[in-house]
Amino acid sequence: MTTAVFSSNGNLLELLEDFPQYNLDINDFKIIGEVGNGECSKVFRATHNPTLRECAIKQIYDKNVLNDNFKSFTSEVRTLAACNNPCVIRFIGYTSVPPYSIITEYMPNNSLESFLYAPHENKKNLLTDTILTEIAIGVAWGMQYLHSISIMHRHLRVSNVLLDQNFMAKISDFGNARFVDENSILTKMIESPIYTAPEAALSNSYDYKSDIYLYGLLLYELSEKVRPYTDIKQSEIIDLVIKKGLRPNFSQITPEPLKNLITRCWSQNPDERPSFEDIFDEFHSGNVTFPKANHNEVSNYAKNLIQIQESMEPKKNTIDPENGPKISNKIQKKFKLNRKKVEEADSSYEENSSSEEEEIKDPQIDEEDEEDEDYSDLEEEEEIEENDLENICSCIKMPAIMRKSSIFDEENKIEIINYDKLTHPGFKSLLQRYSTTSLSDFDKNSAPILEYYHEGTSNVILSVIVNYSLDLMKENPEFIKLFNEKGFFTKIEDIPEEIASSLIDCYGCIVSNMPHLLNQNHVQTFIKLLKINPEKMFPLLHKYCSLFGTLESPWFIADIPLHILQDFINTKYGAEILTILYYLVTHYESYASARSSHVLSSFIIGISSTDVETISVSYDGIINLTNDFSSIDHTLIISHLSNAKLWEKSLNLLLRSQEIPYSNDFVSILMCHTCESRYTWLILLRIVTSKQDNSDLIVKSSVWMKDSSKYPKEATKLFLMLFVHEKYRQELCDSEYFGKFMESLASSQDYELFATIASILTRINLTKQIFENLEKYNFTKSFVEASLCSETNESIFSTLIVIDNLCRIGYSDSFLLYSEKLVELLTNKYLYSKVVHVITSLSFHRECAWIFIQLGLVQYFDKLKQVQKFGNLAITFLRNMKMLLSE
Repeated sequence: MTTAVFSSNGNLLELLEDFPQYNLDINDFKIIGEVGNGECSKVFRATHNPTLRECAIKQIYDKNVLNDNFKSFTSEVRTLAACNNPCVIRFIGYTSVPPYSIITEYMPNNSLESFLYAPHENKKNLLTDTILTEIAIGVAWGMQYLHSISIMHRHLRVSNVLLDQNFMAKISDFGNARFVDENSILTKMIESPIYTAPEAALSNSYDYKSDIYLYGLLLYELSEKVRPYTDIKQSEIIDLVIKKGLRPNFSQITPEPLKNLITRCWSQNPDERPSFEDIFDEFHSGNVTFPKANHNEVSNYAKNLIQIQESMEPKKNTIDPENGPKISNKIQKKFKLNRKKVEEADSSYEENSSSEEEEIKDPQIDEEDEEDEDYSDLEEEEEIEENDLENICSCIKMPAIMRKSSIFDEENKIEIINYDKLTHPGFKSLLQRYSTTSLSDFDKNSAPILEYYHEGTSNVILSVIVNYSLDLMKENPEFIKLFNEKGFFTKIEDIPEEIASSLIDCYGCIVSNMPHLLNQNHVQTFIKLLKINPEKMFPLLHKYCSLFGTLESPWFIADIPLHILQDFINTKYGAEILTILYYLVTHYESYASARSSHVLSSFIIGISSTDVETISVSYDGIINLTNDFSSIDHTLIISHLSNAKLWEKSLNLLLRSQEIPYSNDFVSILMCHTCESRYTWLILLRIVTSKQDNSDLIVKSSVWMKDSSKYPKEATKLFLMLFVHEKYRQELCDSEYFGKFMESLASSQDYELFATIASILTRINLTKQIFENLEKYNFTKSFVEASLCSETNESIFSTLIVIDNLCRIGYSDSFLLYSEKLVELLTNKYLYSKVVHVITSLSFHRECAWIFIQLGLVQYFDKLKQVQKFGNLAITFLRNMKMLLSE
């Protein structure tokens, strides 16, 4: 086991000398907002202005920094600076003047705790069993790494495991972490007895096995999704848990192999606990897993962690001031000036800080007042001793003014001269040789030019170099390989906009000619260029991903869409990212096997976008990739029903969901789309047939009857499902839109619906108001006109029932349209009785009676009165005729 090198002195000045490369200016960051706070610090989300990189800034409260003379602060910085692992939060830097801060990468999904104990089930359900298994294996991998470099975390818990946009676990909060020798035993630390190993609470024997105990509790919370020991009083924890070995109870949710591993992890005897190497192997092999985890995805995830770690170089933890590089007097003075600034900052800080949360500004240093040392010569353009150059560059970033003006390249036997102006004849000559170089002379002719290719060079010169280099690549793609070997594509970390477009064209050459050259080293540059010029970069990313199946190691670049989604989620490029992910997961089985759960999570996140196109693509992805919609926020989906571009996809997804949250607002929104989509009617039918009795919502919002003409069958089915409930019948028919609904049935030309119409009208109290409502929407006219084309006895019989019921309530001119048809039907022996009844009912209306007289029905009924069965009807008919003729 390698022991990390560090200084036990917690002095801030020594930290500045040991880690100058991580010393940052807080003014270079733009605070976006607070994301958390605790007893010792506040955490802010911020953007690093020079690089546009999102990060988290942990600002330590005043008293916590001063109380222990910076020991905790510097210890945490040294610990983070020593770590280089994909499952450990990435350290960016620290500040050496107030407010004292530690800067790390930003985790958009916050902590594991925020998901496990979220108030809404939808958020909890985002942690699928596959993702839970990957989190467990990721934490084990990160802890295995920490132990391998002699770091004990001592504070492992769900609140200190952060999740990136892909739910990849990152171990954080190293405030209590310690470096140890292999045989070291740390003093006990009891912050919370629940999360303290027994041996740490009872004796001074805190070692690596104590971290394993905490990991066991973390696994328990991952599986059971409950906090441990909630049923035990805090005062009893020491006695029952620490001393007597009581442990939380398992439910049937936790599978036996996982239960067995957790039990071994929190064993009372530290020697019985497995190592993190063993734990990682058990998950990797599939012997231990969460119930429904996809083993292929988990296995590939574990393999990726191993590959990523192998590609990461170990960090040099410190620079030994005694045995390290020797630095000239000039640089020693530079360090002393930094020390002086920090000392004055500390002094000013102690005098002026009245509370731990008071904002502190950097003290202003007046260099003219320096009495101990004279640093004015730092501004002079004097040469640094040649043997200092390599030592300086390995320790600190020197300003351009202190660069050596001439360097001799022994290998190529040329002198590299630093010219200040693009128009300088010497520089122009170098450019000419560079632009016409051959492959064989590339090293010789490129060295003088590429010496200028660094962040200290003006943007104009950088632009010229990139464009000349691009021309070489276009002329002969073999140059691409040579440029890549020199790190040309990734050398400029803070990419100016002036060279971004040309640098993107360079990457275009790589993708078109040598895409296999793109690897982990290019990821950060690729992401930066995407942020600077997404319009130009996204087609390039899409092109590379289309080559996924032809490349040996495409994963680093192909995973970029997963990494950057949060940055573009509320822009049109969110849709571009999701389109790329959908292409990958549907075209390449290996990608689907390894990333399907992460891709699905990305589509679910996409639904919360503010960009309509991104949301639309998210719906398409979810609908086509899964049948499990339990983790989706239905409230959010319902809100999309009011959007003209999203409502139909929202309905489609809701229709596929097992549960729909019913409410008055939801039904009201549905009513806006009843004339536009069949999905609306299917959801309304789901509401009526659900276990909860939500029919009241639809009956009260009867506007759906108005829009029933486009989907008459679905509308009729809905009406009848409500109509079967006697308590709803009259309310449905009293609706102002009942006439419109009935008219849509009549005009549908579906004669099967005639029986339905007849059944409805015979089962309600057909009032004058309902009759007038039917006339308002021309129901009778539509019905009679459709009836005249009907030839079956069944449909004609239904027509006779309807006319008979209507004419008993009121008169319609539409009745006259059916008069001649009635005379014809007197020859139909199957319908004869009903025809006589309808003619008799219509004879009460003067308009109909005149028509019957003209059709010669008086003589017909005069003979009919002799037939006993119809005698009374005939007499009634003749009396009506006589009254009309006597007027």
